[in-house]
Order: sequence, then structure tokens, then C-alpha cells
Amino acid sequence: MLHRRFLTMVVSCVAVLGFVVAVTLTGGGATTGSDHSPAVTASATPALTSFGNALRNFEALLRQEFGNGFVCSIATKPGTAINFPRNEGCVPLATYNPYFYVFAKPGKSAFHLTSVKYRAGEQVAGNYPVPILIGGRLVACNRANTTVLIEYSDAAGFALGCVVSPILK
Repeated sequence: MLHRRFLTMVVSCVAVLGFVVAVTLTGGGATTGSDHSPAVTASATPALTSFGNALRNFEALLRQEFGNGFVCSIATKPGTAINFPRNEGCVPLATYNPYFYVFAKPGKSAFHLTSVKYRAGEQVAGNYPVPILIGGRLVACNRANTTVLIEYSDAAGFALGCVVSPILK
């Protein structure tokens, strides 16, 4: 029993360390598209990279939308939009993926839901960035609704960023 707890703790520590190393090695330089300039993330926290700020703002928006209840996404194949539906519970697990918060108190989000409903298969900004949806609606990263929250599906882990997207125009 003690061996199993120790092994679980070691595996968890290695996973967290792997995430930290991956973010450190990438320099936290999210890009906004073809010019590869750093992404601008509203409500930035100085101790976080642009990826960390995107995650913190996203988690704050999830807390605003769902409170402290369970949050999950609909299980989809890789490379497709990630939708966090408004439902009660995350069952069955064959259909839903539970989401586990990283930030205990993420604060207030600079992100908000748009009125734009995403249509399946619609490209947001190339092949690899896939949109993050809440209740089927796109998440805007700024008040002007010019950037949309995406997950880099070609990256290891849950790498979030904000990109300019023609969908919002």
C-alpha cells in the first residue's frame, strides 16, 4: 500500500515536472499566426507565460460559467473543437472527459463567450489550432472579439493560446 502511494506520488511529480519543462523550453512564446509574434493575452500575470495566462483566464471563465461544479468536455477525436457543454455531471466517461483545474483561485477572466456558434469542421486558424468552446460558443480573448481561444492540438499537453480568426468577422 505504501509502495503504491509512493509510486503514484512520483508519477504525479514527474508529470508536473514534464509540463513545467515543456513550457520553459518553449519559452512561453505563443504565436498569433503566420508572423509568429507573441500572442497578446489580456489580464496578464507577470509570473506566468502567455500559455499560463491563457490557461488562468480560461479556468477563471470556466469558474464564472460553471461555479465549483464538475466540468468536462465532450470526447472528440484529436484535431477537432473542444467543447465544454452545459450539462449535469460528466457521465458516461465514454462520452465526457473530466477537466481538472490547475488554479485554485484563478481570479477574474479577461475572456468572455461570444455570440458566435461554432460549426463543426470550421477552421479557426490553420490545421492545428482547434477552438475551445463553452456550450458550443467560441471564447474571445479580448473585448473587441478579434481573437479566439484555441488549443494547439499538435503540442503535448493542454497548450492554450489566442489567435486572430476570420470566424469572428
